[in-house]
Amino acid sequence: MEPMETLKEKTAKGLLWGGMSTGLQQVLSLVFGIVLARKLSQADYGLVGMLAIFSAIAACMQEGGFIAALNRKKEVTQRDYNAVFWTSVGVSVFFYLLFSLPHHSLPTSTVSRDSRLWPAILSSVFSLLASALPLVRTSLGI
Repeated sequence: MEPMETLKEKTAKGLLWGGMSTGLQQVLSLVFGIVLARKLSQADYGLVGMLAIFSAIAACMQEGGFIAALNRKKEVTQRDYNAVFWTSVGVSVFFYLLFSLPHHSLPTSTVSRDSRLWPAILSSVFSLLASALPLVRTSLGI
């Protein structure tokens, strides 16, 4: 029979796997960035970069630290899960509606006049709507 792991061993194992995961994500990002830079023109690469910025900002706003808050709370009620779910869905809908406005009315139109940017942003923000749905399940570790 195998002895139970101590807290120190569990922590070390968690740090190892977390570090490996983060390292692998960084290496894959670097590789994909290099491949995209070689395959795309400068204008297209800039378009992908702008899309990544908009997506990252919207994703941060959508999650808003709710998963960490649910994980830290000692007693989580169904009301807490409902609040996190509806808030994340509401923020996603807000960003989708914001970016659905005619692009000339947004201050971001000064960033790029490229007509290909807005359909790409809309599809990216639409994916936020889909990612808002399992957010509570993610906080549960399911």
